[in-house]
Parts: sequence; C-alpha cells; structure tokens
Amino acid sequence: GGIFDLDNPENPFAGWSMIYVPYCTGDVHIGNSTTEYSPELTVQHKGRVNGDAAVSYLVDNFPDATDVVVAGASAGSIATPLFGGLVGDQLPDAHITVFGDGSGGYPSVPGVNALIGNAWER
Repeated sequence: GGIFDLDNPENPFAGWSMIYVPYCTGDVHIGNSTTEYSPELTVQHKGRVNGDAAVSYLVDNFPDATDVVVAGASAGSIATPLFGGLVGDQLPDAHITVFGDGSGGYPSVPGVNALIGNAWER
C-alpha cells in the first residue's frame, strides 16, 4: 500500500520509477565501518556505501530525471538530507524533494556529532 502501490491511480507516485534501499546495517544509512563487537560478532556498518550505490544507480539509469523524491522513514529518515543533497549535486537540473518521516527524538547529548562521526567514519 501507500507509496509502494504503484498501480493505485490515487497514488501520486503511480507511474514513477523507484529505487528501494533496505535497512540492515544498524547505522542509519550513514556508516562505512566494520566493527567487531565480540569474537563471535562482527557487523558491517555499510549504510553509506549502500546509499552511495543507490545514488550512482539513479544517476546512471535516470540521468534526465526532472523530479526526484528522496524519502525515508524511521532510521531511513535520518540520512535523507544527506542523500538528497548528493542527488542534487549529481542531477543539478532536477527538482529534488526530501521527505523524512518518523526519525524519533534524540536527546541533547554533548558531543553527539563526534560520537556519530567516530563510530561511522566514511
């Protein structure tokens, strides 16, 4: 249903092409690191790599796109401004809309930007 129901004539995105990036990396789509949490558990936090691949696919396959929507929900909403900007850099003549929904609330933690940067370096 919703925006994924491309056959629904009431869906404003019916007839649009769509690139879906699943969330499986635990890094809100901005990570590029490998972390060994224990000898038995190593996690590839490669959300940024996946997102960059989606942007490359978009640019390679839809170079003449005139309207692009970069959307995400929950963890996916956090990186939408980043990837919206990257799409805009690659497709400067396209109208870019960024829609992030439900990212949650984050407490005011001193140094939170440094914590994120150190955890998920590009």
